[in-house]
Amino acid sequence: MTTLDPRGLEAAAEVLCRQIMGPRSNMGNVGIQNATRFRDEARAILDAYLDVAQPTVTTVEELEGLEEGTVIELLDGTTRIRTGWSSGWASAAAGDDHPDDAHIPARVIWRPHESP
Repeated sequence: MTTLDPRGLEAAAEVLCRQIMGPRSNMGNVGIQNATRFRDEARAILDAYLDVAQPTVTTVEELEGLEEGTVIELLDGTTRIRTGWSSGWASAAAGDDHPDDAHIPARVIWRPHESP
């Protein structure tokens, strides 16, 4: 759901390249095929990280199970925060919202119990 910033993806691919090929290597010195492979592998690693750090909820039950204060990002890029109100969700732009199919899938981007 969360799209990877191309600059971050390139930086991750370069680190992966250096880890595999040695500290003096860079993306400019490897062949196109290897550069593409490193980008694909970096994307897979970052996607795996995001799946754990910012999971996607796909059911209303999962959505309702999120604790108060949790922030989700919808497919259209808007965010909602879990409230203690009866409506359940609020947005600065759109007022209160009830959890329904319009909110899923959604990426969990912040949870209160994980804050420093």
